[in-house]
Amino acid sequence: MLSGTISDSFQNSHNLTTIDLSSNLFTGTIPSSIWALDNLREINLKDNMFKGEVAIDDCSKYDVLGIDNSMWLDDKPIIDCTCCDIEECHVWEITGTKAQTPCPLSNSYSFKFYNLYRIKDIHSRSIQSRGKFAKFDEAQVCLSPTGCYTFSYRDETRTTVEYDRMFSSDSNNLVRNGQCSDVSICGVDFSSSDPRRVMLNHLTQTVDVDIMNPNSIKHQSLCWILTEDNLIDAYNVCDGSLLQRYVIATFYLSTGFVSNLKELGSKDTCEWAGIKCNENGKFVEEISLRATFLNGSIIKEIGYLSHLKVLDLSQNNLGGIIDPFIIEHLPNLEIFSIEDNFIKGELPKDLFSTPKLREIRVKNNLFTGSLPDSIQYSKDLGEF
Repeated sequence: MLSGTISDSFQNSHNLTTIDLSSNLFTGTIPSSIWALDNLREINLKDNMFKGEVAIDDCSKYDVLGIDNSMWLDDKPIIDCTCCDIEECHVWEITGTKAQTPCPLSNSYSFKFYNLYRIKDIHSRSIQSRGKFAKFDEAQVCLSPTGCYTFSYRDETRTTVEYDRMFSSDSNNLVRNGQCSDVSICGVDFSSSDPRRVMLNHLTQTVDVDIMNPNSIKHQSLCWILTEDNLIDAYNVCDGSLLQRYVIATFYLSTGFVSNLKELGSKDTCEWAGIKCNENGKFVEEISLRATFLNGSIIKEIGYLSHLKVLDLSQNNLGGIIDPFIIEHLPNLEIFSIEDNFIKGELPKDLFSTPKLREIRVKNNLFTGSLPDSIQYSKDLGEF
């Protein structure tokens, strides 16, 4: 719970090798004198309230470099660092972080290490490293099933362990110490050198896409965005705009709002029907598809749209249930309207305590259950 600013007074700390001030309440800028220390190899400043710019030209000289994890699904990083602002966009530790997209269970990979580990994503050329500083611990990281990675860490005997986990086309998954295979999507091979392999890996890492089932809606959306979308190169992996485009395309297909995605390939996501974005024209804040003959169910991936304020899908033919995942990851939701549908099951309890929620409209569905007396309602909740 340390707070305040850190003075720029490291000029004479020439023998300093490790700085760990993570998970505190520090504010202000990161002292520039830190980056002039020739022996500094491990630095972790994550989960504070620093801001400003970091003047590092070469991040590779550090074994551990934790600066800021605000880049994920945001307009820009709170701390600007030209060579370190994407390191956790492609590989991230599942536990102990607060800014990352949830990891599908099937993409979770655990290993035990002493003091330090490094994972290199050979496609994005990014490095995820973490130091526990003289402590034996377990890491749980999120890996793309179509990615290729190199691991290096010390085990419980403090012996350095090095190995690869590479995508294998034979098993359609990661195998240890194999060769990094091409990934075939809709007849197109994405090699390690293909710029879109990074995009492919990102989508298969964050969404549970069944690459073995070309008939699934998720696979069809993946196929479209990688092989037919004319604007794919305009969307960023690390700010979440590519993931956002994929999610809405999947929702359109799964509800029958469109029968194919061909006509959407030349339109910005914010120009799609029923979609409104923030003032920067990047992140979706509203999905309004009232009385548009939607079928199917509300896919849980809608929960990835963390900037969403309005979800209005009322007066349609939607069924299924409301997956709690949707509500858990929409902190900015203000209006939730799904009245006059055929949705069943119980309403997620977290819906009513969503901090900014003002309106809930859920009548004329097939919901069951009851709301507990102890439920904590949003202070802004008016219409219910």
